[in-house]
Amino acid sequence: MGSRFRHAALVGRPQAEGTRPVLEEIAAFLAQQGLKVSLERQTAAATGISALGSLAIDEIGSSCDLTVVVGGDGTMLGVARQLARYDVPLVGINQGRLGFITDVPVNQVRETLEPLVAGDYEEEQRAMLEGDVWRDDVRIFEGLSMNDVVVSRGVAHLWGTAPSELVRKAYQVAAENVPGVKAVKMHMHIVPPVGVRIGL
Repeated sequence: MGSRFRHAALVGRPQAEGTRPVLEEIAAFLAQQGLKVSLERQTAAATGISALGSLAIDEIGSSCDLTVVVGGDGTMLGVARQLARYDVPLVGINQGRLGFITDVPVNQVRETLEPLVAGDYEEEQRAMLEGDVWRDDVRIFEGLSMNDVVVSRGVAHLWGTAPSELVRKAYQVAAENVPGVKAVKMHMHIVPPVGVRIGL
């Protein structure tokens, strides 16, 4: 049995069709349960919902004790990465195609959230990765990831362009420390015991 929540933030995938009514329904339900409800600032701006207060991600981290994420796994992963340092619990409402971590179907929101906001839940901790990219003894990027960290020669994704020597060194370190390391053509994927894919 967990503690009862007091202040929930809602984060949505604004470009997804039908997000606004889902967010409004969840906000009304949470308010009926006695919670203060705020929207993440970009979600509020994109959906045009102005009846609720809006907060930046760092404000959510410092003032909310629950975050409800409406979208797919990609939305959930992005929010998890941004809020990880604040240790705010996340609940994922699946509005995407697959829902491995956003596992609450949009048509089961009320029956799932009601016991949760009353304190009837168990937390599931997820492993996070912290990564840095260094060039000439200067850190040029740092970040957290829940699912994917990619270091790939000549590809600028999350971490920027990685020279092939960096990829070789990352592979060597990973191979010595993480089970399941595989490398193909200067691109690596690591699968840790929990089954989360990690690309290095």
